[in-house]
Amino acid sequence: MGSTCSSPESKEQKRINSIIDKQIRKDEDNEIGNQKLLLLGTGECGKSTILKQINILHSSGYSKSDLKNVAGTVYSNIIQGMATLLKAKDTFFYQLTSPELDADAMHILALADSSKDAMPFIPLTFNAIKRLWHDSNVQKTFERRSEFQMMDTLVYFMNELDRINDPEYVPTVDDMLRIRIPTMGVVQQVIEIKGTKFRIFDVGGQRSERRKWIHLFDNVNATIFISAINEYNQKLNEDGSQNPKCSEPESNPRSSKMLDLLSRVMVTVMTLMCFVGIITNFLSLYIYTRRTFRKKSINVLLSALSASDLSVCLLAIPVFASTQLQQLIPPEVTAMIMVYLYPVTIMFQSMSVWLLVSITIDRYLAVCHPFMVNTYCTRNRALATVGVVVLFSFAYNAVRFWEYTISFDVPAENRTVEEMVRPQLRADPYFLLWYQNVATMISQFAFPLVMLCVLNIQVARTIIEASEQRRELVASVKREHSTAKMMIMVVIVFLVCYIFSFILNVTEIYDDQLFNNAFGYFLNDINNVLVVVNSSSAFIFYYKYSTRFRNQARTLPGIRWFASMSKFNVYDTEATPNRSMTTRYKESIITIRGNSSSRLNSSHNLLYKPSYSKPCDI
Repeated sequence: MGSTCSSPESKEQKRINSIIDKQIRKDEDNEIGNQKLLLLGTGECGKSTILKQINILHSSGYSKSDLKNVAGTVYSNIIQGMATLLKAKDTFFYQLTSPELDADAMHILALADSSKDAMPFIPLTFNAIKRLWHDSNVQKTFERRSEFQMMDTLVYFMNELDRINDPEYVPTVDDMLRIRIPTMGVVQQVIEIKGTKFRIFDVGGQRSERRKWIHLFDNVNATIFISAINEYNQKLNEDGSQNPKCSEPESNPRSSKMLDLLSRVMVTVMTLMCFVGIITNFLSLYIYTRRTFRKKSINVLLSALSASDLSVCLLAIPVFASTQLQQLIPPEVTAMIMVYLYPVTIMFQSMSVWLLVSITIDRYLAVCHPFMVNTYCTRNRALATVGVVVLFSFAYNAVRFWEYTISFDVPAENRTVEEMVRPQLRADPYFLLWYQNVATMISQFAFPLVMLCVLNIQVARTIIEASEQRRELVASVKREHSTAKMMIMVVIVFLVCYIFSFILNVTEIYDDQLFNNAFGYFLNDINNVLVVVNSSSAFIFYYKYSTRFRNQARTLPGIRWFASMSKFNVYDTEATPNRSMTTRYKESIITIRGNSSSRLNSSHNLLYKPSYSKPCDI
């Protein structure tokens, strides 16, 4: 029989539900008569300017204090505009007409690169701007402004330069309309016309940060796409290879969501592979640094390779996944990851590449020139090689710490990674061409790939020829060949994973805007996954081809438990004698007691006699 009265908890839940329902109905009533408008358009097309005009015409406008607050932006726009002209002048190979103007140009460029807030012009700055503006070659550059991206309001400010230089200067409403302030985040303007409220939204990063504003399409009454008619012969601010009139529409929710989903999948896969790589490389490093493994040169190189791959996997999680972590961590942390951790990650990645080349050279000498093993494949030489690789990787990539700089002057409420991280060396086209593209392609891709292919082809050919000439090899040569096979498999994985990065690097030389769109970000995510796969997969080949490594790994608690619980336990075939091994053993006894020439000629005995080749069992 049911209870005839409700519990206190049930009454409280009903009361809360009633309050929530009333609030929902109230919000729905408030939304009736409201119109939600979304402004879309290419960068620099005037979306924010339209919002300012709406505020002036249909709202409270701007107070005197509001106008005073943008004075620094006016000064900054003038300096940045003049710096843009000076940089564009160099691309057109124009020279300043007077040597005295070079000092003025250096002064303006230094101010433009400074992260300090723009202050009222001092006489030096004011005179430098005026002299540079009246230079004939600067004017020629300005006439070609359709060939590069710059503020179209610069000419207005230059005509008003004397008024702006007044110590009592207060920006006018016209100045407010013409200043350029990048939109950060979501800006909402609410106006009321004849009893109807209009909520107008403008969002920053419409081309590259769709996932941050795509939700604004929900329940929107109208979308207003804005296009500036004076951009018919100009280039996109976001993509210098496209004309604003010919670019793709800024709103493509379906493709944007698909690319965002694929990017999240790639980052998830990469993160999982990183954890796998951390575990496997830690195990490899632990095994190769054991006392019984330290004496061989190949083991020294393999332990260094495991350490560098371990570092890549550790750093890849925050660095390569930073785009997806922006919504979870403060922008300051993301900015520091991009500026400081990314160069360190590239250093370890470079170490892995050249350590793999060093290991390939070691295997080439051991297999193709066995008499040189005692001379060149020593532990001390291996340690020296590791030291050289570490120094080279650090020296070559140290300049990457200055690729970007962090600006903490952005207001805290509007801070985004895009606004805080500003290009420093990356803004120099010569740096991008010669260092980032040409030098990196040669030193990190082309030259290592050629060496790996040539040497491993020679090693594989030697192994095949030896197998055809004599199946019964002495133990030391068999170990050398097994180790060589192991490294050939590691190199094959490296080639498969890095050839995509090589293709992207070559493509970027011809298309410098490759990574300035969502599809480019997706290609970069694929490349990051392949890099992590390469750093995580070596353990498989160590375990498969190295008997000592496999036996040592089986003594570790985790692997020993897994092997005991596994249904398909793999046993070392060399540890279990069989008929063929017994026959092989008897044949070896007969060979030792009898005449060796009955089985092999003198050259073969010389090649495979253990005393002439240093055992390199790993």
